[in-house]
Amino acid sequence: MVLARKLRDEGWYYRAIASKLGVHPSMVSCWCNDLGRSVVKRNGLVRKNHLKRMRFYRMDRVSVDSLRDDEARVLAAILYWCEGSKYPSTTHLGFTSSDEQMQKVFIGLLRRGFVLDETKFRVWLQIHESHDRSEVIGFWSGVLSIPVSRFYRPKVTRKVGGKYRSVYHGTCSLRYYDYSMNIRLMGIYSRWALGVLRLVA
Repeated sequence: MVLARKLRDEGWYYRAIASKLGVHPSMVSCWCNDLGRSVVKRNGLVRKNHLKRMRFYRMDRVSVDSLRDDEARVLAAILYWCEGSKYPSTTHLGFTSSDEQMQKVFIGLLRRGFVLDETKFRVWLQIHESHDRSEVIGFWSGVLSIPVSRFYRPKVTRKVGGKYRSVYHGTCSLRYYDYSMNIRLMGIYSRWALGVLRLVA
């Protein structure tokens, strides 16, 4: 009965619940008849839309079984094209994102595709005043595998209206102080783009 009510509250139809539990739909109706129809209808719509989104999310199969160093360089350059700071507005490699997975992929591709001097990495964070500074720095240190000693003092901002993510670890600016890396990445994605355009334009 408890499971039936839980499923009904999530928007399941009586027949679907009955089939899952191996009972007659009339029994499910007895168990769940007191649940508000508007809530059930809303939850059913939420569940239906979620399932629809998941079908799109899983539609295209992607498999990464191996990664050559040259492929890592191209992928790093494409990500940098999207989120990186470009010369001459900056003289260092700068990659800024609040997405920890993107940051982890980017620095992983850099380390795979290039010979780096790890001492040239620095990290600057922008966090909210509600954050625990040490906790957030520790989080990003773990994500990037960069010692806390190479983090600058974070910029702290105040929340002002709007919507905020329930899980947010601040915005991370990953920096590598060697301007030649900035220019190398720009050169790679520029040549890659020209090659692609010859194929698709």
